[in-house]
Amino acid sequence: MLEKAMHLCDGAQGTLWVFNGEHMRAAATAGYSRELAEQLSEWREIHPFQGRLLQGERVFQIIDLAAEELYRSGSPLTRAAVDVAGIRTVVFVALVKDTTTLGGFTIGRRAVRAFTKEQISLLRNFAAQAVIAMENARLITETREALEQQTAWCCRRCYGASTTAATVAAFQRMRALPIGQAAPAAPWLKRWCGLLLASALTASSRARWYRCAFTRT
Repeated sequence: MLEKAMHLCDGAQGTLWVFNGEHMRAAATAGYSRELAEQLSEWREIHPFQGRLLQGERVFQIIDLAAEELYRSGSPLTRAAVDVAGIRTVVFVALVKDTTTLGGFTIGRRAVRAFTKEQISLLRNFAAQAVIAMENARLITETREALEQQTAWCCRRCYGASTTAATVAAFQRMRALPIGQAAPAAPWLKRWCGLLLASALTASSRARWYRCAFTRT
Protein backbone atom coordinates (compact mmCIF):
# COMPACT_ATOMS: atom_id res chain seq x y z
CA MET A 1 0.00 0.00 0.00
CA LEU A 2 2.78 2.44 0.93
CA GLU A 3 4.76 1.77 -2.24
CA LYS A 4 1.63 2.18 -4.37
CA ALA A 5 0.80 5.49 -2.70
CA MET A 6 4.37 6.69 -3.19
CA HIS A 7 4.35 5.69 -6.87
CA LEU A 8 0.97 7.27 -7.67
CA CYS A 9 1.99 10.53 -5.99
CA ASP A 10 5.37 10.68 -7.68
CA GLY A 11 7.28 10.35 -4.41
CA ALA A 12 10.81 9.12 -3.75
CA GLN A 13 10.36 7.93 -0.17
CA GLY A 14 7.41 6.92 1.96
CA THR A 15 6.95 6.13 5.64
CA LEU A 16 4.06 4.85 7.70
CA TRP A 17 4.54 6.10 11.25
CA VAL A 18 2.74 4.71 14.27
CA PHE A 19 2.41 6.62 17.54
CA ASN A 20 2.52 5.36 21.10
CA GLY A 21 2.08 8.17 23.58
CA GLU A 22 4.95 10.60 22.98
CA HIS A 23 6.94 8.20 20.82
CA MET A 24 6.79 7.05 17.22
CA ARG A 25 8.40 4.52 14.93
CA ALA A 26 8.24 3.55 11.27
CA ALA A 27 5.97 0.53 10.83
CA ALA A 28 6.66 0.47 7.07
CA THR A 29 9.05 2.25 4.74
CA ALA A 30 9.64 2.51 0.99
CA GLY A 31 12.58 3.98 -0.86
CA TYR A 32 15.01 3.80 2.09
CA SER A 33 18.27 1.93 2.47
CA ARG A 34 18.00 -1.12 4.73
CA GLU A 35 20.20 0.50 7.37
CA LEU A 36 18.11 3.68 7.55
CA ALA A 37 14.84 1.73 7.50
CA GLU A 38 16.03 -0.30 10.50
CA GLN A 39 16.95 2.87 12.37
CA LEU A 40 13.54 4.42 11.69
CA SER A 41 11.79 1.27 12.95
CA GLU A 42 13.07 1.98 16.48
CA TRP A 43 10.93 3.97 18.90
CA ARG A 44 11.91 7.62 19.22
CA GLU A 45 10.41 10.84 20.50
CA ILE A 46 7.76 12.25 18.21
CA HIS A 47 9.23 14.72 15.74
CA PRO A 48 7.62 18.20 15.71
CA PHE A 49 6.15 17.60 12.23
CA GLN A 50 4.48 14.36 13.31
CA GLY A 51 3.52 16.17 16.51
CA ARG A 52 1.31 18.44 14.43
CA LEU A 53 -0.65 15.35 13.35
CA LEU A 54 -0.93 14.24 16.96
CA GLN A 55 -2.23 17.67 17.91
CA GLY A 56 -5.10 17.44 15.43
CA GLU A 57 -3.90 18.46 11.96
CA ARG A 58 -5.10 15.96 9.36
CA VAL A 59 -2.92 16.87 6.38
CA PHE A 60 -0.21 19.39 5.57
CA GLN A 61 2.88 19.65 3.42
CA ILE A 62 6.31 21.19 3.78
CA ILE A 63 7.28 22.69 0.44
CA ASP A 64 11.03 22.89 1.18
CA LEU A 65 12.50 21.07 4.17
CA ALA A 66 15.83 22.82 3.69
CA ALA A 67 14.15 26.18 4.31
CA GLU A 68 12.59 25.09 7.61
CA GLU A 69 13.88 26.21 11.01
CA LEU A 70 14.08 22.56 12.12
CA TYR A 71 16.66 21.96 9.39
CA ARG A 72 18.65 25.08 10.19
CA SER A 73 18.62 24.28 13.92
CA GLY A 74 20.05 20.81 13.29
CA SER A 75 17.09 18.46 13.91
CA PRO A 76 18.66 15.00 13.28
CA LEU A 77 15.66 13.53 11.46
CA THR A 78 15.15 16.61 9.29
CA ARG A 79 18.87 16.85 8.54
CA ALA A 80 18.99 13.19 7.54
CA ALA A 81 15.97 13.60 5.27
CA VAL A 82 17.58 16.52 3.40
CA ASP A 83 21.32 15.82 3.55
CA VAL A 84 21.30 12.02 3.32
CA ALA A 85 18.11 11.19 1.43
CA GLY A 86 17.89 14.40 -0.59
CA ILE A 87 14.23 14.95 0.31
CA ARG A 88 12.90 18.48 -0.16
CA THR A 89 9.08 18.43 -0.30
CA VAL A 90 7.08 16.27 2.12
CA VAL A 91 3.37 15.71 2.68
CA PHE A 92 2.04 14.46 6.04
CA VAL A 93 -1.34 12.69 6.33
CA ALA A 94 -2.79 11.57 9.66
CA LEU A 95 -4.05 8.05 10.36
CA VAL A 96 -7.15 8.63 12.47
CA LYS A 97 -9.60 6.17 14.02
CA ASP A 98 -12.64 7.94 15.44
CA THR A 99 -10.91 10.82 17.26
CA THR A 100 -7.61 9.03 17.96
CA THR A 101 -4.52 9.68 15.84
CA LEU A 102 -2.78 6.33 15.38
CA GLY A 103 0.07 7.63 13.23
CA GLY A 104 0.67 9.17 9.84
CA PHE A 105 1.81 8.76 6.24
CA THR A 106 4.72 10.81 4.94
CA ILE A 107 5.64 10.91 1.25
CA GLY A 108 8.75 12.80 0.21
CA ARG A 109 10.11 14.17 -3.07
CA ARG A 110 13.66 15.01 -4.09
CA ALA A 111 12.50 18.23 -5.72
CA VAL A 112 10.83 21.37 -4.45
CA ARG A 113 7.40 20.69 -5.91
CA ALA A 114 4.10 20.79 -4.05
CA PHE A 115 1.69 17.88 -4.03
CA THR A 116 -1.57 18.55 -5.85
CA LYS A 117 -5.02 18.47 -4.26
CA GLU A 118 -5.76 15.28 -6.20
CA GLN A 119 -2.63 13.59 -4.87
CA ILE A 120 -3.39 14.65 -1.30
CA SER A 121 -6.94 13.33 -1.67
CA LEU A 122 -5.52 10.04 -2.88
CA LEU A 123 -3.20 9.86 0.11
CA ARG A 124 -6.09 10.49 2.47
CA ASN A 125 -7.89 7.53 0.92
CA PHE A 126 -4.80 5.39 1.43
CA ALA A 127 -4.64 6.59 5.03
CA ALA A 128 -8.24 5.49 5.62
CA GLN A 129 -7.42 2.05 4.20
CA ALA A 130 -4.33 1.83 6.39
CA VAL A 131 -6.41 2.55 9.51
CA ILE A 132 -8.78 -0.30 8.61
CA ALA A 133 -5.82 -2.64 8.04
CA MET A 134 -4.24 -1.66 11.37
CA GLU A 135 -7.52 -2.21 13.22
CA ASN A 136 -7.99 -5.62 11.56
CA ALA A 137 -4.45 -6.60 12.52
CA ARG A 138 -5.10 -5.54 16.12
CA LEU A 139 -8.32 -7.58 16.29
CA ILE A 140 -6.63 -10.64 14.80
CA THR A 141 -3.82 -10.40 17.34
CA GLU A 142 -6.25 -10.01 20.24
CA THR A 143 -8.34 -12.95 19.00
CA ARG A 144 -5.26 -15.16 18.61
CA GLU A 145 -4.07 -14.31 22.10
CA ALA A 146 -7.53 -14.99 23.56
CA LEU A 147 -7.72 -18.36 21.78
CA GLU A 148 -4.26 -19.32 23.02
CA GLN A 149 -5.29 -18.51 26.58
CA GLN A 150 -8.54 -20.44 26.15
CA THR A 151 -6.66 -23.43 24.72
CA ALA A 152 -4.21 -23.49 27.61
CA TRP A 153 -7.04 -23.21 30.16
CA CYS A 154 -9.08 -25.98 28.51
CA CYS A 155 -6.11 -28.33 28.30
CA ARG A 156 -5.24 -27.72 31.95
CA ARG A 157 -8.85 -28.39 32.87
CA CYS A 158 -8.89 -31.65 30.91
CA TYR A 159 -5.43 -32.99 31.67
CA GLY A 160 -3.87 -30.88 34.38
CA ALA A 161 -0.12 -31.35 34.61
CA SER A 162 -0.20 -34.16 32.01
CA THR A 163 -0.96 -31.77 29.14
CA THR A 164 1.28 -32.51 26.14
CA ALA A 165 2.34 -30.41 23.18
CA ALA A 166 0.37 -32.77 20.91
CA THR A 167 -2.76 -32.10 22.95
CA VAL A 168 -2.43 -28.35 22.63
CA ALA A 169 -1.64 -28.54 18.90
CA ALA A 170 -4.65 -30.77 18.21
CA PHE A 171 -6.97 -28.48 20.14
CA GLN A 172 -5.65 -25.41 18.32
CA ARG A 173 -6.29 -27.05 14.95
CA MET A 174 -9.85 -27.87 15.97
CA ARG A 175 -10.43 -24.30 17.19
CA ALA A 176 -9.08 -22.89 13.91
CA LEU A 177 -12.05 -24.31 11.98
CA PRO A 178 -14.85 -21.85 11.11
CA ILE A 179 -17.83 -22.32 13.39
CA GLY A 180 -19.97 -23.49 10.48
CA GLN A 181 -17.55 -26.34 9.77
CA ALA A 182 -16.87 -27.40 13.35
CA ALA A 183 -20.03 -29.43 13.93
CA PRO A 184 -20.00 -31.55 10.73
CA ALA A 185 -16.26 -32.05 11.09
CA ALA A 186 -16.55 -33.26 14.69
CA PRO A 187 -16.73 -37.04 13.93
CA TRP A 188 -13.64 -36.81 11.75
CA LEU A 189 -11.89 -34.67 14.33
CA LYS A 190 -12.69 -37.18 17.07
CA ARG A 191 -11.13 -40.01 15.07
CA TRP A 192 -8.15 -37.86 14.12
CA CYS A 193 -7.57 -36.65 17.67
CA GLY A 194 -7.89 -40.21 18.93
CA LEU A 195 -5.19 -41.43 16.57
CA LEU A 196 -2.93 -38.46 17.29
CA LEU A 197 -3.17 -38.77 21.05
CA ALA A 198 -3.45 -42.56 21.41
CA SER A 199 0.19 -43.00 22.33
CA ALA A 200 0.16 -40.18 24.88
CA LEU A 201 -3.22 -40.38 26.62
CA THR A 202 -5.12 -43.03 28.51
CA ALA A 203 -8.71 -43.90 27.64
CA SER A 204 -10.02 -41.78 30.50
CA SER A 205 -7.89 -38.83 29.35
CA ARG A 206 -9.27 -39.14 25.81
CA ALA A 207 -12.80 -39.15 27.20
CA ARG A 208 -12.10 -35.92 29.07
CA TRP A 209 -10.58 -34.47 25.87
CA TYR A 210 -13.72 -35.19 23.85
CA ARG A 211 -16.04 -33.76 26.49
CA CYS A 212 -13.92 -30.60 26.78
CA ALA A 213 -13.23 -30.08 23.06
CA PHE A 214 -16.62 -30.81 21.54
CA THR A 215 -19.18 -29.89 24.21
CA ARG A 216 -20.53 -26.41 23.44
CA THR A 217 -21.74 -24.08 26.16
